[in-house]
Amino acid sequence: MLPEAGPGLVQVVRPACTEPGPFLVFTTMNQTVPLALNCDIRRVSEAPGERSWPLWRAAFLVFVLVGEILLLTLRFDAERIAQETGLWAWLLANASRFLRAFIAMAVATLLFGGVRLWRDYLVLAKEKTAAVRWPFFVVGHVTAFLAFAYLTALIFEGDVLSSSQAGGWACAWIGLALTTFGFWLAAILPPTAWWPLMRQNARPLCAGMAVGLAAWGLGLISSQLWVPLSEATFWTTQSLLSLFTSDLVCQTDDFLLGTSAFAVYISPECSGYEGIGLMLMFLGFYVWLFRKTLRFPHVWLLFPMGVILIWLANSVRIAALIGIGSAGWPEVAQGGFHSQAGWLAFNGLALGFVVLSRNVRFFQANTTPVAVSEADHPTVAHLAPWMAILAASMICGALTSGFDWLYPVRVLAALAVLCSFRHAYGRWDWSVSWQAIALGAATFGIWLLLAPADMFEDTGFPEALTGSSRGLAIAWLAFRLLGYVVTVPLAEELAFRGYLTRRLVDRYFDQVEPARITWWSVALTSVLFGAMHGRCWMAGILAGVLFAVAFRRRGRLADAVTAHATTNALIAVYVLSTGKWLMWS
Repeated sequence: MLPEAGPGLVQVVRPACTEPGPFLVFTTMNQTVPLALNCDIRRVSEAPGERSWPLWRAAFLVFVLVGEILLLTLRFDAERIAQETGLWAWLLANASRFLRAFIAMAVATLLFGGVRLWRDYLVLAKEKTAAVRWPFFVVGHVTAFLAFAYLTALIFEGDVLSSSQAGGWACAWIGLALTTFGFWLAAILPPTAWWPLMRQNARPLCAGMAVGLAAWGLGLISSQLWVPLSEATFWTTQSLLSLFTSDLVCQTDDFLLGTSAFAVYISPECSGYEGIGLMLMFLGFYVWLFRKTLRFPHVWLLFPMGVILIWLANSVRIAALIGIGSAGWPEVAQGGFHSQAGWLAFNGLALGFVVLSRNVRFFQANTTPVAVSEADHPTVAHLAPWMAILAASMICGALTSGFDWLYPVRVLAALAVLCSFRHAYGRWDWSVSWQAIALGAATFGIWLLLAPADMFEDTGFPEALTGSSRGLAIAWLAFRLLGYVVTVPLAEELAFRGYLTRRLVDRYFDQVEPARITWWSVALTSVLFGAMHGRCWMAGILAGVLFAVAFRRRGRLADAVTAHATTNALIAVYVLSTGKWLMWS
């Protein structure tokens, strides 16, 4: 007996043979439909490649829009027109705030109804008009953007707002901004499909707009709370320091705190509100992603716990910074410790809340602790080496200033984790491919072509290294080569190509064959990979693409590791033979 079918639930696929077979008649939606028993009945799904065109179009246009926003943000500065008086000058000077409000609403909308919006978008985007007219809208968008950028230059770098036509210029600027974004939306989805999409997703759209505006408003309000929060941080840090020393220097008027040997100003960034915001954001995403396994309302206790603990950790960080500086290491206090201690505290607390919620029955929906094992969680085997390197880097950076003498610690940390998961890696094929070596050599050439010019300065080896003993310098260089050529390629390829590239295709990433990897997942992963490499971001993006090609070509992660190791080895040889040390920084 066939179950009752809804619209679009089943489809009939005629058999290849022409001989008639027995039929079964069933009724759905007041319509009688004969089905051949020897036909295939399957759930309606897109044919291979049907999703690829709308997906590629959306990914391309999102990339274009983000690039344009970054270009405008980096090119133009609203600080000059902020000094102008009048309503129009105020609106244009605060345009970035309104942009942040729009981004907040977009993110909230995706959280509330992203899956449903994407599903409906795919249905509407497959219409013929979407594929035929979208180049026209792209041309319109580019043209409008060029005009908008030119007008932005006139307004932000000229004196048009001081003229009697300031209102007209401002209205033209706002109109061009809306026109540019309208053409972009039309390229994403034809205007004729806008109303059906909004009507079908009215609730998530309204909820996203409301939550996004509320989050934006709270952000504006919270930015003004740093003064009372700094006062509380100042008092707490002073109390902590008084437990260890009586030599205190306290100036409450300008938030100066320390000892006679070393003192610091507690700025807005040090008051703790940034850490509180990060912790609330992390816990919000965590609770949302794992809401099916967490116990409500018990899990809401994590939020006040997170706020209190991250704020106390910030006070402890400032007290420790003053203690380190007063003990005779001001360079360490102002350098590595100041920049890394906050992130260490945040990461440690975030990880602690994850472990707490997954191992304490009070926070679990099924009251059964979730045991993490290598077999059940291949994610751990793929990400643990990279996380070990990051954790060791932050800890070592917090304890040093200047030359990174503790680099061997991160190498040893990565090796320890890799050895602990050796059984998981041992099941893979680790054969070496000459094609992968060739891709690594090509990546090295691209790296030299795209590296910033100042990296080719002949700075020679660091003075700290040349001034040390020969044995110590050789030992440090040996660890540097081991990490750069072995542990870093292994850890990064496990995380990026082995995990993230396949995770973007399917949540069960370990079951995704390399041939199923999509180009959009390669593109997104490569952009993230490039962002890790600072000023060499473009070379990093292309390197990520070539390493993914190596992985996909034979379906072996060893090829990506080989290509990555080859590139790093050639860079190391280049640095050691030319003395251009900045290529290694």
